[in-house]
Amino acid sequence: MARCCHAVIQGKAIPALANAVKNRYNIDKKPNILSKMLNFVYLFSLMIPHSSGKECPKNETSWTQRSKTICDNTENRVYHCLPTNNLNDTIEDCFIPQTIQPGHCAVYHTVTKNVSFDPRKKCTDIFPETCPKGVYQSNELYRWPSCLEINPYQLCYLAESTCPDIQR
Repeated sequence: MARCCHAVIQGKAIPALANAVKNRYNIDKKPNILSKMLNFVYLFSLMIPHSSGKECPKNETSWTQRSKTICDNTENRVYHCLPTNNLNDTIEDCFIPQTIQPGHCAVYHTVTKNVSFDPRKKCTDIFPETCPKGVYQSNELYRWPSCLEINPYQLCYLAESTCPDIQR
C-alpha cells in the first residue's frame, strides 16, 4: 500500500501532513477547500478502526508502548487491540473501555462498531484455564493472551483444542 494511503488509514501521519501543507501554503491565514478536505480526511481517519493484521501485545509493557503510538492524543478513549467478533482479524484503535463479563473475551463487533463480548461464546467452555474469571475492562485484554491469539483463517481461538496453529 502506498505510504500516503497507509497514513490515511492509520490516521497517524495525517496531522503531520496537514501541518506541512498548511505551513507551505499558508492555509491558516486563508481557509480554503484544501484545508477543509485535510480536516475531513483526518477526522474520517479517526473514525475507522485500524485493522492491524498482526498480533496484539500480550503484556502490559508492550501494550503501553503500542498505546502511545496508536492513542497518543485521545481524551476518554484508550488503546484496544481486539479480535473481531467473527475472529477473522484483529483491530487496534482507541475506544472507550467497556466492562466485560466473566468467562468472556472482549471483541470488536464489526456490525455494531463497538467493543463488547459475544454472550453466546463463553471462553470458560473452550479454554477454562486461561479465560478471564472475573469482570474486567476491555482495555485490559492483554492480561488474557488466550483471548488475543486467533487463527483468522479457521475463525477460532488458538487455545481451542480443535483450532489449528498458524505460522507466524
